Amino acid sequence: MKNIYVDPSWGHLLLVEGSDDEIFFKKFTQHLKIDADIHIVQYGGKTKLRSFLLTILNDTDYPRNRKHIGIVRDSDRNTNAFDSVLSALEYANKNRGTDHKFSIPPAAQTRSVESPYVSVLTLPPDEQGTLEDVVMDALKADPIMPCVESYFDCLTPLMTNISEERKSKSRLSVFVSGKVIDMDETSNRDSKRKFLREAVAMNWWKPELWRHSKFKPIEDFLRQLLKP
Repeated sequence: MKNIYVDPSWGHLLLVEGSDDEIFFKKFTQHLKIDADIHIVQYGGKTKLRSFLLTILNDTDYPRNRKHIGIVRDSDRNTNAFDSVLSALEYANKNRGTDHKFSIPPAAQTRSVESPYVSVLTLPPDEQGTLEDVVMDALKADPIMPCVESYFDCLTPLMTNISEERKSKSRLSVFVSGKVIDMDETSNRDSKRKFLREAVAMNWWKPELWRHSKFKPIEDFLRQLLKP
């Protein structure tokens, strides 16, 4: 991962896994009209969260300028994503060796008691999966969704070692590929799009989609970042 600058003057930080997540959350905060207040930075994947948090804690201005740090991570499968984030926070606290440390949130989607606040959102909340699973659930009523499911119904019996994490992203990619060929739904610039970061910028992604109930926990989390 390239070095990413985290401005010490930014008060409200949202840390997300990768580039798809970064664009998704930027689009969402723009829709909510809070994009000027929340600074979104990708930490390069769950294995790099520890070192990224340590870098933030090593900032000599911390905690003076920080108000709230939100951390978003895929829930994944066969793992405890919230405990994993707590472990990364504790690692940073232990290795910084000074009197300023991250405060620890008591539960997912609940901010810590002490300021600068820290809160954690795992996606989907309270179940296994990824951000792509949340998006696909929000798109479930789309007319082409049965075609996407039929595609994987055909593939699954032919495979012996299916990666559920990759399948989540692949399902969204197949969905977007279906949208791309509909000239009424897309523009010429959409012709090669296939990822989440591109889906949220396509013509068929209407503003009302952000108001889907599957996105409500994400909206609540983002608004919580700005509470005094």
